[in-house]
Amino acid sequence: KVSQLHGTLPSTLGGLESIREILLSRAHLGGTLPSELGNLRSLENLELYGNDFIGTIPDMSNASALKRIDCFNNKLTGQFPSSLASISQIQIVHLKNNRLTGTLPENLGNLPLLSWLDVSNNNLVGTIPPSLGTITSLRDIRMGGNKIHGPVPESLCSNTRVNAGRTRQFGCDAVICPLGTFSGIGYATDSDGGECKECLEGETTQYLGSRLCRTFTQRDFLSMFFDAMSGEEWSDDQKKGWKDENLSECEWAGVSCDEEGKVDGLEFPISGSSWDPNTY
Repeated sequence: KVSQLHGTLPSTLGGLESIREILLSRAHLGGTLPSELGNLRSLENLELYGNDFIGTIPDMSNASALKRIDCFNNKLTGQFPSSLASISQIQIVHLKNNRLTGTLPENLGNLPLLSWLDVSNNNLVGTIPPSLGTITSLRDIRMGGNKIHGPVPESLCSNTRVNAGRTRQFGCDAVICPLGTFSGIGYATDSDGGECKECLEGETTQYLGSRLCRTFTQRDFLSMFFDAMSGEEWSDDQKKGWKDENLSECEWAGVSCDEEGKVDGLEFPISGSSWDPNTY
């Protein structure tokens, strides 16, 4: 393991066909991850945490022997790497403290050996894939500090092996704190003061796994609506103005307000979409 390097990872790493481990944590490296990493069919352990890598995680679907990827504490962006869900040998996915976006792929449930999934403190959206609850090997899952909403799969909440068995005591809270509650780590633990605490009156949380509560405006709630309805997938006309910092929310497409600027109507002819306001 090297800790005193500088510079970037060379694309020539892709020529090391027999390499099994790349251990370059806290090595003062930066730049983007070369796409050639995904061609290393013998690679089992990729540890690149604690550096300054930017850009996206390359397609790793050809790295079929990969068991562990530790790329946390970097500045990686782009979608969660869906290619990881096709690597049947993978056991540990540790990507916390990056800037990943998009949703967690539903086919993560196809990973029979996955034991650790930590994607906390990113910018992930959407819901928790129900398929995660079917992984019998799963022991630790951490997702707080994202923009995740919706129900927590009951199959996760009832898995008494997840998160050191804390589901026995805390149920779903041991997986991720629900709306209207908060915890310093985004889920309930058995340490002192580690439960998911109720927000004070007049405050709430915007997403699951929040670390603090605050007062929300109608603009905030509209933004939550946008995320819950997969607004980025709307047509340009339907999402015109939404989340534009230079526009009032009353100027967003489909939003109507009264004379005092209070939202009094939403109009969205979006086929197949549904939204339960009670979620918020």
